[in-house]
Amino acid sequence: MSEKSSAASSVLMTVKEAAESLRVSERTARGLLARGVIPFVRVSRGRVALLRRDVDAYIEACRSGGPEGSAA
Repeated sequence: MSEKSSAASSVLMTVKEAAESLRVSERTARGLLARGVIPFVRVSRGRVALLRRDVDAYIEACRSGGPEGSAA
C-alpha cells in the first residue's frame, strides 16, 4: 500500500467501522447518514465512506448535548 493510500485509509471509515466506533448497529449508523446527521462520501454506486473527523465531531457534539443528544 502506498503512503498516500495508507493516509487515506486512516482518514476514511466504512459504515461498519463507524458503527463500531459509535457503539451502535450498522442500521443505526446508516440511519444517521440518511438523516444527514453525519456527512458521508459516496465512493461508488451503493458504497459510502465517512471521514473519521466527521464521526469524531458527531461524538463530541453528542457529549455536549449536540445533534441528537446521544450517539444511539
